[in-house]
Parts: sequence; structure tokens; C-alpha cells
Amino acid sequence: MIEPSVADKAERSQAMANRIKQLIKPRSFSRFAIVGVINTCMGIGLFPLVDWLTLHAIGHNRLLVITYILCAISAFLLHRFFTFESRGSYRHEITKYVILTSVTFAVNYILLNVSLRYVDMSVDLVQTLISSLIGITLMVANYLGLNHLVFAKETNANHSPRPD
Repeated sequence: MIEPSVADKAERSQAMANRIKQLIKPRSFSRFAIVGVINTCMGIGLFPLVDWLTLHAIGHNRLLVITYILCAISAFLLHRFFTFESRGSYRHEITKYVILTSVTFAVNYILLNVSLRYVDMSVDLVQTLISSLIGITLMVANYLGLNHLVFAKETNANHSPRPD
């Protein structure tokens, strides 16, 4: 077997770096991370706040739905105008965004309910841990979904493409 030369290895490394740059654009990924931090803090703060405002009367599942809807609206607007500077169709973007967000919500819903059965912690603490876990583990997948599916650049002449 012939060993690849240093030049071949360098060329392959550069090709891989270029593919990653095509998938993850540094400017929009930085903005995505900022919105993610804002939205995670918002969710972590809203969950106990809404629980307190409702005098702990609505239960953790309804509380999760309310918090997720508020955070999803905020994240959609921040990602549309700040992260990806999209000029695409609201209707198409919202539809795709709702689908992507629903998957994340389902994961959170299942984790919260399973965790509460087996862990002796407050619902607020469990949700904070789950929010942090989901925020970290799904960050790249969520970015790729938002960048390449929800807020993808328009290719027709009716819309100006968003800057990279």
C-alpha cells in the first residue's frame, strides 16, 4: 500500500475544511450561537416564571408547551432577521420552522416526563438540565436544519439571496 504524501494529506484536509465552511458559515453560526444563548436563557427563565405566575396550577406539561411556544416565536424572529437575514416567504419558512421545532419539542417532552419518573428533583431543575442538554447536543443539527432547510437562500429571481 502506498502512503499518501504530505501534500496529499494537506490537500484532503483543505478539501474537508472547505466542505465544513460550506455547511457552517462562521458569521451566521456565530449569530446562531448568540440567539441560542438568548433563547436558552429565556426558556430557563420563563419556565419557573410562568410556573410561579400560574401558582403552580397548570402542571409541567402545559408549562412546557407555553414556554416552548414563547421561545419558538422569539427564536424564529431572531433567526429570520438577525442570524440568517432571510427575505424568503414567511409561510414557507414558518411551516418548515414549526416542523423542525416540533421535533425538538418532542425530544424535550419525552425527556422531561421520563426524567421526572426516575429522578427525585424539582420540575424546574429537571427542565433546566434538559434545556442545557438539548441546547448543546442539538446545536449543530439545528443550525444545519435552519440554515439549509428553513432559511435556505432563494434561488429564483423574485427574491434577493441573503448575504453569507
